[in-house]
Amino acid sequence: MWFSISEHSLVTLYSLIMGIIFGVFYDFIKLSRICMGLSSYSGKVAKLYQVNLPVLGCIHPGKVLKKKGHFYSSVLFFIGDVFYALICAVLYSLFLFHAIRGQVRWYFVVASAIGFLIYYFTISRIILVFLEFFVFCVRIFIKFALTIVLFPFKTILMFIRKIVHILFEKFILPSAEYINYKKLIRYTAKKKSRLHTDIKF
Repeated sequence: MWFSISEHSLVTLYSLIMGIIFGVFYDFIKLSRICMGLSSYSGKVAKLYQVNLPVLGCIHPGKVLKKKGHFYSSVLFFIGDVFYALICAVLYSLFLFHAIRGQVRWYFVVASAIGFLIYYFTISRIILVFLEFFVFCVRIFIKFALTIVLFPFKTILMFIRKIVHILFEKFILPSAEYINYKKLIRYTAKKKSRLHTDIKF
């Protein structure tokens, strides 16, 4: 099937936009690696995790895997890259099939690569920092919600612990000491009686 130059130009433009979309998708892949501890946060967002917030305290960013987890992180990196490549290939194939009946031209692929590189070297870092900041805000919200929800239970638990501590200090511990004292007296009395019987014998 023949397509006009304007249609090819439009598909080339859409390929450029698809490359930008693939760049955004790759930033989400990088964000998932950061959340799993495979990579560290950027410097600006990492400083936010060191701020001691009122009521909540410091939000723990999660541990970054050390050298011991190098093999584990490499495997996850490989799986993530393969998953990303497969998703992009499927989406791009569906796009070309829908736009131009699956006719692949080299300039379509070049346009997608240019779109990806333009995004990667321009606003990618800004978008990634924004996504990291969004994750930080979500963690603050979750921790604040859990603090509010768990506050009554923590208060009740602290009250019960105080009551148990008072009961233990005032009643259980003295009773146990008194019982042990009585047992010791009985044991001493039995020993004395046996000793007297042995002496009499």
